[in-house]
Amino acid sequence: SVAAREEERVSKLEREAARQGLVDAIHDRGSMALKAPKSKNYKLKDFQLLKIVGRGSMSTVFLAKHTGEVRYYAMKAFRKSDLAHSGRVHSLQSEVDILRVLDSRFILPLISTMQDSLRVYLVFDHVKGGSLFDLLRTRGRFSEEHMRLYVCELLVAMEYLHLHSIAHRSIRPESILLSSEGHVRLAGFEFAKQVTDRTFTCCGAPDYVAPEVLEGKGYGRTVDWWCLGVTCYELLMGFPPFSDRTPFLIYQRVCRGDYSFHGAKLGDSEKLISQLLVTNRTRRLGGAQAEPFSWARRLKFFRFVDWAAVRHGQTVAPWVPPQRLSVKPMCRAENPVIDMFEDQEAQVVQAADALQVFQDMEEKEREARRRVRGLL
Repeated sequence: SVAAREEERVSKLEREAARQGLVDAIHDRGSMALKAPKSKNYKLKDFQLLKIVGRGSMSTVFLAKHTGEVRYYAMKAFRKSDLAHSGRVHSLQSEVDILRVLDSRFILPLISTMQDSLRVYLVFDHVKGGSLFDLLRTRGRFSEEHMRLYVCELLVAMEYLHLHSIAHRSIRPESILLSSEGHVRLAGFEFAKQVTDRTFTCCGAPDYVAPEVLEGKGYGRTVDWWCLGVTCYELLMGFPPFSDRTPFLIYQRVCRGDYSFHGAKLGDSEKLISQLLVTNRTRRLGGAQAEPFSWARRLKFFRFVDWAAVRHGQTVAPWVPPQRLSVKPMCRAENPVIDMFEDQEAQVVQAADALQVFQDMEEKEREARRRVRGLL
């Protein structure tokens, strides 16, 4: 009967989870409901800005310290007007909605959301190790052994996301941060989306986009396995597999699966990458297997991995960042944006409330465009 088959499926998943030490990987009977961790009630006036640690097309990331705590945070500031004009309102809303309910040691947690009249702020834990891309730039490339733990922890993060029907869609060295102990903290959820069947949005960096995204016929969570393959290649070789002079040429190579190892002997990792970078998603690792993560863990590349230790963060990282953090507060002359933090007190709000003003602005933008079209 259907009930008996479902009971057998759940039992099998529970046995596999117990064997692998995957406490959070057990399915419930139906869809797994995410429970939102409790957010903290922070106010902008309570933060002291220390320095700018990153810039995006529409955001600035500050290293910040809460005056009542000893911890450091990363504060990501978005201009509301930029978001409205670029049509990023709904995507940021989706990003916040997803981040607020994720709870995994290998995913960078969203601590709080705040707003004032000009901006919205996302507050994250500060990770001392920077990004895997930064480390790769200083090292040039990693050994297979160095890369292995990062891949294992990424698999655990991916499994958590996929069990909740979430596709990250932008796994790459830039979105992989390293904690003070050197462990993975997956970030960069700008393109993350809950995908139960297929989605059609064309998104992602050219070097990491999967061929099915470019085909425009719809795709699912298998794109994350492709991104994992590209990331593995880049960590070992020092550059992405499909690099070329222009995005168009990159896309052509991606669709053909045109890459090589340039004579490098990569051992077991070469086979792993070859199984991930398969243009036919049904033949790709993670594409057609009934239990893709269990299947992946049985590969030769992972044969000596203690998955229970990985899952609980008990492994020793191949690189640990310097623990000393010496910074001084920024002054107004260095960045006038500090006036905004000191002169305006913002209330902490739920994500939907914080972004409601963006949606109102976006509606006004649409109405303005309709009026312009009516004059043409």
